[in-house]
Amino acid sequence: MYAARLWSVRTARQLEWRYDGLESALSRLHPFSRRIGYGRLELLRADVAPTNVSEVSS
Repeated sequence: MYAARLWSVRTARQLEWRYDGLESALSRLHPFSRRIGYGRLELLRADVAPTNVSEVSS
């Protein structure tokens, strides 16, 4: 547990920058996502990302 604490302290700034970048990108994509519909986007994600661990290992 201590190792995880040290890692989080070392990488806190990088994680914050990445989160800020992701938040900015999602905020800019929100009008597009709203027009298409979040349900349709979820269907696209479901086609791309496997949900079962056995699908990942094969």
